[in-house]
Amino acid sequence: MKTRVFLIPICVLLVLLWAGGCASGKDVLDVAETTVFATSTPIPATETAVPTQTSIPPTATIVPTNTPVPPTPTPQLTATPENYLELAQEHFELAETNYHDGEYETAVTEYTNALIYDPTFIAALLGRGESYLDQKAYELAIADYQQAAEIDPQAIDAYIGLGLVYFVQEEYDLSHENADLAQTIDENRGEPYFIRGLIHLTFEEYDLAVTELEIAVASEFKETDDQIFVGDVLRQAYHEAAGQNVSFTVEKPTGEGWVEENDSPPEIAFVWQVEDQAIAIDVGYNYVLPRDEPLSVEFVADDYRRIEEGSMWMASLQGEFELVDVVTSTITVGEYDFYIMTYRQIYDEEKVGKPFISEGQLILYFPDDFLDFQTFQTFYVILFTNFYVQDRQTIEFTNADFLDFLATFQVTTPAE
Repeated sequence: MKTRVFLIPICVLLVLLWAGGCASGKDVLDVAETTVFATSTPIPATETAVPTQTSIPPTATIVPTNTPVPPTPTPQLTATPENYLELAQEHFELAETNYHDGEYETAVTEYTNALIYDPTFIAALLGRGESYLDQKAYELAIADYQQAAEIDPQAIDAYIGLGLVYFVQEEYDLSHENADLAQTIDENRGEPYFIRGLIHLTFEEYDLAVTELEIAVASEFKETDDQIFVGDVLRQAYHEAAGQNVSFTVEKPTGEGWVEENDSPPEIAFVWQVEDQAIAIDVGYNYVLPRDEPLSVEFVADDYRRIEEGSMWMASLQGEFELVDVVTSTITVGEYDFYIMTYRQIYDEEKVGKPFISEGQLILYFPDDFLDFQTFQTFYVILFTNFYVQDRQTIEFTNADFLDFLATFQVTTPAE
């Protein structure tokens, strides 16, 4: 919880970014860092059936309605039957360059030209299908993936492509079916597990999602960078799975200006903003993965605060602010013991326009069952931020007021 940004749910955007060559997805997910331990999950048994054309919906009646419209082919006039395959390869290589440069429409043109010279060019069909997917021309993408599978029933990337398109279209049964078919061809490929993991996340089946995504991360991918992106999605799944153990109550802080934000349950936030001052209190959680041996509360608290301080220090190297007055301590409020880190960020007026100051308190609470190391070890994170222009604070909210708010925080039993 380094910044006031909530985790976004898994959605169509993940697939589009992944298919479009997003290496890590760090612009999509903002998951707080913590101590994470690898777990081993056995790969489930797979069927031995070989996919056939009957497992894919027929293409004869497809009427493309999405844009862009397939381009008009422009074959070279000097082509002869003897050099068709060579010309197909030349256009394919041009298409690949265009695709990786993000020029999807031009890539479609070149893939199409390659297919004029070699209609059975599987890689060109798959490439054009992926280009259509990136342009959200889903019916055209489906047609190309289906044609590739009809030409070669062992073309694993055709089934992976269909699984992705059907997921985006919310045709989850067809998406799951094609992921299964891809797995029967090569159970070491990670994409089928990734697709099924997304489906489980969509239906909030977090434990199943974690299982599939852990296998995906440990598997092989057509593009090496995709494995990094899937790792980010796995951390999202961990966060959601850990959230099933989170349950708390807290009262709105004292003052008439507070606005409650509750768009990412079970996390909650309160914000009060007046002109150049904003105060925010975020209440969320983080976790440590199940492991063979327990971790002490003190170790996790120190490690988490160290990571957060290091992250802020790295951000300060950009020169917009200076990190000062970092102090760690513990405090007891009511029946709860909290681990605290206070800090200040002094902003450079020449770079940000005004002499801003940000005062923060990072507060951690570890429930009694935290040491149950065979399950997700979940703890609570409360972040207080006061962002204002130097010598111009207009909101009356003291540290005593914040302690009164903290006293209303209560961990409850998760509802069944």
